[in-house]
Amino acid sequence: MDSQETTEVPTSPSSLNPKEILKYPTKERPQKLQEFKEQLAANKKDLSNTLQFLAHYARYYPDLTKEQFMDYFQKIPGQENLTPTQKDLIQSGIDLYLHRHQQVKQIRAAHPNDHELFGFLFGHQPKGKVEVIVGPITLYFRCNNPEDYAYVYGGNFRDKESGQPDVAAANKSGGVFIQYPEIKGLEHSIILENAHGRDFNTQGKQILTHEEQHAVMALFEDSYKKYSAQLFENGQKAPSFVKENIQVNLFISELALKVLKMDLQDKNEQEQQALIHQALVSGRAIGERRAKDEILAYWKDGREIPTIRYYLKQPKEEGGLYDYFSQEWRKMITNRFVEKLGEPLRPLIEQNIEKVFVTEYQQEILENSFNALGILKMMGISRQQTLNLLINEPLPNWKKVVLRLQEEQRKPSNPKAA
Repeated sequence: MDSQETTEVPTSPSSLNPKEILKYPTKERPQKLQEFKEQLAANKKDLSNTLQFLAHYARYYPDLTKEQFMDYFQKIPGQENLTPTQKDLIQSGIDLYLHRHQQVKQIRAAHPNDHELFGFLFGHQPKGKVEVIVGPITLYFRCNNPEDYAYVYGGNFRDKESGQPDVAAANKSGGVFIQYPEIKGLEHSIILENAHGRDFNTQGKQILTHEEQHAVMALFEDSYKKYSAQLFENGQKAPSFVKENIQVNLFISELALKVLKMDLQDKNEQEQQALIHQALVSGRAIGERRAKDEILAYWKDGREIPTIRYYLKQPKEEGGLYDYFSQEWRKMITNRFVEKLGEPLRPLIEQNIEKVFVTEYQQEILENSFNALGILKMMGISRQQTLNLLINEPLPNWKKVVLRLQEEQRKPSNPKAA
């Protein structure tokens, strides 16, 4: 018998844990692995379907109680197939939604005048017309004066000594999602539109949809953090899919570089190469997350793939807003690493920075994400279903998610298969 074989055979792979496959006899493992892949694809569809229903309830019935939300949740087709962890996470997300919904209602009730609400939140009375649209968890400001928009867009409301707002820079964007306003309780709830010269029924609605999507994504990200903290308090570790969504960008911190420098000591060139590459990939996570947010937000508001590709891949030097790892930025990171790790390592550092942020990110991860959207569209999956399917997946995983769905659709038993 194989040394890893055991009589403790699981009755089903419902735990979504591939390690369970090792409990089967060796000859059965390929079949069990295939079953696991199929179940994982089905689970992702069930999760997508569940999130789609809950988002619908929140949009059309924003004042639901938790009991009503949970009652609807129990009736959603496929929710019974979710793992306990996924159900806990959804409940945590509902709790957070209810809290933010109440915060938005209370702030609006206390400040019913649009201009006065702008002044209260940003410490500056607007110069032009301001319109406020209240969403389930958002306050959406349509700023008709470019200076009012630029004042918030550029962060001048946080730094009163920062001088005049940069209107030219702000005019490159149509809307902005303010993640951390000064008022406690409105985290991830403030959206501004650069409404000067824009008709709401054409461009305005599109911007509202785009920026509201950032608020939804932030809700889930904060739910991951809250859920992970609860597990930590109970002495438990967060599941890998939770940790993937709460990574922080620490790779250029003093501590991280000191640790890396110690790890590099007495290593050969191949080992140094691997360590530097690993540190840079870890640091890339925050940019991947921001890019995912933008791609899904543009996808939800109706943009087509060539347009989204143009926005995400336009270089910063040419006015691009989403070139998170620009040439200028890569030069800064190179100098930072060389300063802390030593000039002799410059060739390895430069080589890995180009590999991680150009070859892997720009040429592979981003392109794979655009291809994933295209394949899902050809498979007949709606924009909202696509959104819910990918919202919990790190950007590098999108290709794998689509491949699993394609495998499932090609099964002979599936009526959609060709």
